[in-house]
Amino acid sequence: MEWGVFWSVLVVMFIIVPCIMVWIFAMADLFQRPDMHGLTKVLWLFGIIFFPFFGTVIYFLTRPANPMPRTEEPAVVADALTRLKYLHDAGDLSDADYERQRSKVLMAT
Repeated sequence: MEWGVFWSVLVVMFIIVPCIMVWIFAMADLFQRPDMHGLTKVLWLFGIIFFPFFGTVIYFLTRPANPMPRTEEPAVVADALTRLKYLHDAGDLSDADYERQRSKVLMAT
């Protein structure tokens, strides 16, 4: 086996393929982010596509670790918590069910 072929395969398998996978993951992650909207996503997409290395690196460096999901209106959350408390006080929800439902409502905000 020639050393040139060995190093070519090594570069492709351990450098180029992972870089392409990270590039594709950046685009997939961009579309799944609930905290970004239309024009911002389009600008990031163009940056990632036309500047694959720098666009992807800058995207991951500036991206928050845990992007906050879009929050519901505070009145909607308060109404849901009020209904849960009413059901719990009436005896329709057990303590465990009440805490589980309350956690879901609070995590959605």
